[in-house]
Amino acid sequence: MSAFLPIADSPIFKVFIFGFYLFLCFNIISKNKALSSKQEWLLLTCAIVWVLIYKWYPLLLNAPLNGDESLIYSNALTLLEIDPVPYRSVEFSTLGPLQVISFIIPQFLGQEVSFNGFRWVWVVYLIISQVFIYLSLKNFFKEKPYFVYFLYPFILASTTLVYDFNYFNNEATCLVFLSAGLYFFSKNFEALKHKDSYDFWAVFLLSLSVYGKPHAALIGIALSVLVFIQKYRSQGVFTAKYILGFTFSGLISTALIFSYFAYFGIFEDFWFFYITTNLSYGTSESFYNKFIRVFLTRSVSEHYINYYVKHFYFVLFAVNLILPVLIRKLDFRHIVGLVLSLVSIYSICLPGNIYGHYFTLLFLTFGYSIGNLDALVRQLLPEKFKTTFSFSVLAVCVFLFYCSLKNQALYYTSKMDELFDKKVNTLVKAPLSKYLLNYATKKNLENPRMVIFDWRNEIHVETGFLQATHYNVPERLFGNQAAKPKVVERVRELYLNDIKKSKPAFFLLATSTKYSYWDMTMTALEQVPDLHKYVMEHYTSIKKIDDCDVFVRNDLNDASVL
Repeated sequence: MSAFLPIADSPIFKVFIFGFYLFLCFNIISKNKALSSKQEWLLLTCAIVWVLIYKWYPLLLNAPLNGDESLIYSNALTLLEIDPVPYRSVEFSTLGPLQVISFIIPQFLGQEVSFNGFRWVWVVYLIISQVFIYLSLKNFFKEKPYFVYFLYPFILASTTLVYDFNYFNNEATCLVFLSAGLYFFSKNFEALKHKDSYDFWAVFLLSLSVYGKPHAALIGIALSVLVFIQKYRSQGVFTAKYILGFTFSGLISTALIFSYFAYFGIFEDFWFFYITTNLSYGTSESFYNKFIRVFLTRSVSEHYINYYVKHFYFVLFAVNLILPVLIRKLDFRHIVGLVLSLVSIYSICLPGNIYGHYFTLLFLTFGYSIGNLDALVRQLLPEKFKTTFSFSVLAVCVFLFYCSLKNQALYYTSKMDELFDKKVNTLVKAPLSKYLLNYATKKNLENPRMVIFDWRNEIHVETGFLQATHYNVPERLFGNQAAKPKVVERVRELYLNDIKKSKPAFFLLATSTKYSYWDMTMTALEQVPDLHKYVMEHYTSIKKIDDCDVFVRNDLNDASVL
């Protein structure tokens, strides 16, 4: 495998694969024929190979590459090692229970704890999502070239989800459900016979997306409404049986999940952690300011290709909105694209934070927007120029291919070369983790718990010492991203009560802001007087190492093992 890596990272190899894909597309368009089944699967196979070419590094390296993936993975491992009921002992920040559980699928299958294991899960999710999107485009745009509309978003999904959009992809699970819902919605689009079962499956899957991530809720609701409207357009009437089935399909997942938490007596906790906190998540500025910053300006932290992703998407939306008005041609297919694009833009801007993984939601409708524009332009062009715009889409893809290569150069650095050594299957341990393991061994501590007052949750994974509080990062203690006073007050109460109850062996305090978004040093701890007082009374600082001040519980303090 190591001999393959330089080849996979070679621009020549990528140009060859991508060139072969473009050759197939060009050949099919120029012949003005529909795809055969073999051609279709060949294009999909090339696309999947394209994904894996860009994913070899995170799929093989058993080490943290992003603070967020460590956060969620350590949370998920708590479900395995401490408490299997979500929210009873641990919360999941802005991610839903279905997304978090997906991180430990490899452990359910008997695999050892590893960072690269769950990355295989989200790559599979990515491929499944893109296949559903591809099949949806095939149904929406029965005239060719729907495969070209699919090409551009697949390139983006393949390349940008390497670094800029977070390795673990916050939106992976909800995107699977959204794309599957879109597919079943497309099955009835302009169909000769409307099948109610497709609508019910669509609404059911869309309802599940909310429990992958709450930010998917608006898109899921919008698609569900469009499913309902399409039924009326198709048959002009709603039977009681259909309304009952539609309602049941949309609410059954929520009813089961709510009943599950009520059964374990933690519905109130679930509601606070997942609903109340997330409703207060984000900045408090006007939506106009959020939109300008998130969608129209460029963040210094965004890599090369991201700059074009959101801008190109917005240009597509604007043109698709204005052009039909000018030429007075607007059909239901076009309206669907506009509604979903608008809701996607709104959902991404709503928190007010420029986090690249939010833009993953654009992949759901990127190809759809390209297809709508292509269909409009082809209506305006003379017969002999009808394939012209399709070729222009290919030209855009070539340009984005260049961007992806530049993006790859930014992502693949000498620092990563140092990380990626021959021990690709060995869990890499930081100096802090090694110190804690050594201390625990000499003190004969079995499965000790610890609190990390920093954004360094990989230490939980590397040591196996799991968290002692619902929150394994303290940002909620200070109202960061969820600033409502009632939320902050409740979080501080929970955090301190958890520590008093679990009596963790270690309390790790940041000595710098190297690993965190915000200051989580002693200065921050002193801002929570009750917590600061408890830690100072019951814990002793024993070592400063790796940008961390290690505190140990007083009864475990032993100078002989320092």
